[in-house]
Amino acid sequence: MRAQAQTLATGWQSRIGRIPPSVRTLAERSTPTEIRLDIQKLLQQEQHELAQALGDSGLALHPNSEDMVGICALLAMSRSDWTEALELLRQLREIQGDHAPATTHWLIGRCQRCMGEDAAAIRTLEDGLRLHPTSTELQTELTLTLQAQA
Repeated sequence: MRAQAQTLATGWQSRIGRIPPSVRTLAERSTPTEIRLDIQKLLQQEQHELAQALGDSGLALHPNSEDMVGICALLAMSRSDWTEALELLRQLREIQGDHAPATTHWLIGRCQRCMGEDAAAIRTLEDGLRLHPTSTELQTELTLTLQAQA
Protein backbone atom coordinates (compact mmCIF):
# COMPACT_ATOMS: atom_id res chain seq x y z
CA MET A 1 0.00 0.00 0.00
CA ARG A 2 2.80 2.42 0.86
CA ALA A 3 4.51 1.76 -2.48
CA GLN A 4 1.31 2.72 -4.32
CA ALA A 5 1.09 6.02 -2.46
CA GLN A 6 4.69 6.76 -3.39
CA THR A 7 3.98 5.86 -7.01
CA LEU A 8 1.13 8.36 -7.03
CA ALA A 9 3.32 11.02 -5.43
CA THR A 10 5.88 10.50 -8.15
CA GLY A 11 3.12 10.09 -10.77
CA TRP A 12 0.98 13.19 -11.24
CA GLN A 13 3.04 15.26 -8.79
CA SER A 14 6.20 14.59 -10.78
CA ARG A 15 4.47 15.89 -13.92
CA ILE A 16 3.57 19.24 -12.31
CA GLY A 17 6.87 20.83 -13.35
CA ARG A 18 6.15 20.11 -17.02
CA ILE A 19 2.78 21.88 -17.13
CA PRO A 20 2.80 24.81 -19.55
CA PRO A 21 2.15 28.16 -17.81
CA SER A 22 -0.94 28.78 -19.96
CA VAL A 23 -2.49 25.49 -18.76
CA ARG A 24 -1.67 26.32 -15.14
CA THR A 25 -3.29 29.75 -15.56
CA LEU A 26 -6.41 28.20 -17.10
CA ALA A 27 -6.72 25.80 -14.19
CA GLU A 28 -6.24 28.58 -11.65
CA ARG A 29 -9.09 30.55 -13.23
CA SER A 30 -11.50 27.61 -13.45
CA THR A 31 -13.64 25.61 -11.07
CA PRO A 32 -13.05 21.86 -10.81
CA THR A 33 -16.22 21.24 -12.84
CA GLU A 34 -15.04 23.60 -15.58
CA ILE A 35 -11.65 21.88 -15.65
CA ARG A 36 -13.32 18.46 -15.94
CA LEU A 37 -15.46 19.67 -18.84
CA ASP A 38 -12.41 21.17 -20.56
CA ILE A 39 -10.56 17.87 -20.15
CA GLN A 40 -13.48 16.01 -21.72
CA LYS A 41 -13.42 18.40 -24.70
CA LEU A 42 -9.66 17.98 -25.09
CA LEU A 43 -10.05 14.20 -25.09
CA GLN A 44 -12.74 14.42 -27.77
CA GLN A 45 -10.24 16.44 -29.83
CA GLU A 46 -7.59 13.77 -29.10
CA GLN A 47 -5.36 16.25 -27.29
CA HIS A 48 -4.34 13.74 -24.62
CA GLU A 49 -1.14 15.42 -23.42
CA LEU A 50 -2.89 18.75 -22.92
CA ALA A 51 -5.78 17.01 -21.16
CA GLN A 52 -3.29 15.28 -18.84
CA ALA A 53 -1.49 18.55 -18.10
CA LEU A 54 -4.79 20.26 -17.28
CA GLY A 55 -5.78 17.31 -15.10
CA ASP A 56 -2.50 17.36 -13.20
CA SER A 57 -2.77 21.11 -12.68
CA GLY A 58 -6.38 20.86 -11.56
CA LEU A 59 -5.61 18.01 -9.18
CA ALA A 60 -2.77 20.01 -7.64
CA LEU A 61 -5.16 22.93 -7.07
CA HIS A 62 -8.17 20.87 -5.97
CA PRO A 63 -6.88 17.58 -4.50
CA ASN A 64 -10.15 16.82 -2.70
CA SER A 65 -12.52 17.63 -5.55
CA GLU A 66 -14.67 14.73 -6.70
CA ASP A 67 -14.58 16.15 -10.24
CA MET A 68 -10.77 16.38 -10.33
CA VAL A 69 -9.99 13.09 -8.63
CA GLY A 70 -12.53 11.24 -10.80
CA ILE A 71 -11.39 12.63 -14.15
CA CYS A 72 -7.73 12.16 -13.27
CA ALA A 73 -8.43 8.53 -12.34
CA LEU A 74 -10.03 8.06 -15.77
CA LEU A 75 -7.02 9.72 -17.42
CA ALA A 76 -4.73 7.28 -15.60
CA MET A 77 -6.89 4.36 -16.71
CA SER A 78 -6.74 5.57 -20.32
CA ARG A 79 -2.92 5.39 -20.04
CA SER A 80 -3.18 1.93 -18.41
CA ASP A 81 -1.50 3.37 -15.32
CA TRP A 82 -3.44 1.07 -13.04
CA THR A 83 -1.49 1.93 -9.88
CA GLU A 84 -2.18 5.65 -10.16
CA ALA A 85 -5.78 5.03 -11.22
CA LEU A 86 -6.41 2.71 -8.28
CA GLU A 87 -4.96 5.16 -5.78
CA LEU A 88 -7.07 8.00 -7.19
CA LEU A 89 -10.20 5.85 -7.23
CA ARG A 90 -9.67 4.89 -3.61
CA GLN A 91 -9.31 8.57 -2.80
CA LEU A 92 -12.52 9.24 -4.76
CA ARG A 93 -14.35 6.58 -2.77
CA GLU A 94 -13.20 8.25 0.45
CA ILE A 95 -14.43 11.63 -0.79
CA GLN A 96 -17.80 10.13 -1.77
CA GLY A 97 -18.10 8.27 1.53
CA ASP A 98 -21.26 6.25 2.05
CA HIS A 99 -22.70 7.71 -1.16
CA ALA A 100 -20.09 6.22 -3.49
CA PRO A 101 -21.96 5.11 -6.60
CA ALA A 102 -21.72 1.66 -8.14
CA THR A 103 -19.46 3.08 -10.86
CA THR A 104 -16.73 3.92 -8.35
CA HIS A 105 -16.72 0.35 -7.02
CA TRP A 106 -16.80 -1.01 -10.57
CA LEU A 107 -13.80 1.10 -11.64
CA ILE A 108 -11.81 0.05 -8.56
CA GLY A 109 -12.58 -3.59 -9.30
CA ARG A 110 -11.60 -3.12 -12.94
CA CYS A 111 -8.24 -1.61 -11.95
CA GLN A 112 -7.58 -4.45 -9.54
CA ARG A 113 -8.43 -7.01 -12.22
CA CYS A 114 -6.16 -5.26 -14.73
CA MET A 115 -3.37 -5.40 -12.14
CA GLY A 116 -3.89 -9.15 -11.75
CA GLU A 117 -5.37 -8.74 -8.26
CA ASP A 118 -8.43 -10.88 -8.94
CA ALA A 119 -9.15 -11.77 -5.31
CA ALA A 120 -9.11 -8.08 -4.31
CA ALA A 121 -11.30 -7.24 -7.30
CA ILE A 122 -13.83 -9.89 -6.29
CA ARG A 123 -13.99 -8.49 -2.74
CA THR A 124 -14.40 -4.93 -4.05
CA LEU A 125 -17.14 -5.93 -6.49
CA GLU A 126 -18.98 -8.00 -3.88
CA ASP A 127 -18.81 -5.06 -1.45
CA GLY A 128 -20.18 -2.81 -4.18
CA LEU A 129 -23.00 -5.26 -4.89
CA ARG A 130 -23.99 -5.29 -1.23
CA LEU A 131 -24.46 -1.51 -1.49
CA HIS A 132 -25.88 -1.55 -5.03
CA PRO A 133 -27.54 -4.95 -5.50
CA THR A 134 -29.18 -4.05 -8.82
CA SER A 135 -26.01 -2.79 -10.53
CA THR A 136 -25.52 -4.63 -13.80
CA GLU A 137 -22.04 -3.11 -14.27
CA LEU A 138 -20.87 -4.56 -10.94
CA GLN A 139 -22.46 -7.94 -11.65
CA THR A 140 -20.93 -8.09 -15.14
CA GLU A 141 -17.46 -7.16 -13.87
CA LEU A 142 -17.75 -9.74 -11.07
CA THR A 143 -18.70 -12.41 -13.61
CA LEU A 144 -15.74 -11.49 -15.85
CA THR A 145 -13.36 -11.52 -12.89
CA LEU A 146 -14.61 -14.89 -11.66
CA GLN A 147 -14.25 -16.32 -15.18
CA ALA A 148 -10.70 -14.98 -15.45
CA GLN A 149 -9.83 -16.55 -12.11
CA ALA A 150 -11.20 -19.97 -13.10
